[in-house]
Amino acid sequence: LELALQRGETEELLAELNDRIAKEPENADLYVLRGSLYFRTNRVKESLSDFDSAIEKEPRLLPYLWQRGISLYY
Repeated sequence: LELALQRGETEELLAELNDRIAKEPENADLYVLRGSLYFRTNRVKESLSDFDSAIEKEPRLLPYLWQRGISLYY
């Protein structure tokens, strides 16, 4: 994520994450990563949706997903 942000390759990373989520729709980690990318590219509503999806897939993430709290703040 950081490297894609530094290189300005966020849309490429987003496309890759979209493809991986389509192939692995139950992988909560992918939603967290895409949510983080959305947040870092000022797409807060989309980030919140992905963080909520991650929690839906893996409820044990709820107490650890501080990124969701930041998205809620914004």
